[in-house]
Amino acid sequence: MSNKPLFSTYVEPLQDKDTQASGTGSNSNYNNAYDNENDDDDMKYTQQQDAAAPTSKASGNKKITADEFKKFDISHLVNSDDDNFDIAKRICMFFDDKFGDKNTVALVAETGKFPAISYWLSGDYLRKHENMNGKHVMVYKACKHIAAKEPIVSPSEFEKYMKRISIEHEQDKCVTIMDIMDEKFGEGCHYARSLSKGHAGYEIYARFSDDYDAAFKLESGAYVTAWRR
Repeated sequence: MSNKPLFSTYVEPLQDKDTQASGTGSNSNYNNAYDNENDDDDMKYTQQQDAAAPTSKASGNKKITADEFKKFDISHLVNSDDDNFDIAKRICMFFDDKFGDKNTVALVAETGKFPAISYWLSGDYLRKHENMNGKHVMVYKACKHIAAKEPIVSPSEFEKYMKRISIEHEQDKCVTIMDIMDEKFGEGCHYARSLSKGHAGYEIYARFSDDYDAAFKLESGAYVTAWRR
């Protein structure tokens, strides 16, 4: 039996807790865009002021633009026969090396199993592939870490809270739940919920802080993954 999670973000506490990240304060100008693609409720908060392009280690401190990020060939990392979690991890490792940070999030799903997801996005660093070698792939750079609201709760308290609001707001869009998370724990929360019942159908590889990570199945059969960058 594999020791990886069945449907979860990868457990890797952050070390780069930059509380002064540009474009992440209360005075930042955010652009809310509703993406109705595939009938999901994919809401993204774009950090308009996070204009500085990430630095590429491989290219001698050359700044990588969002357009360049979208043009990197990652098809060799995606094999239809491979486990979705392993694919997502490979993609994140690829961009970790390119950017020299751990802000990349990768979501890999079976065809027709892509979840609804709400997330904090850095600039325009987002790419989606509905059919890459038989997989539905989404890759984005999350916003930099922002210090969580005090007091910090325990992992069990975080999961308990997430289960409660997931049940209470199961009929609402994911962005509604993400907004509740941001209010409770601080900005920078991410929330995914499967549209299919009985099987998650997707895997996420991401990094999070303060042990704020939870993955569980609702009584309705929907699978939820929630974390805070």
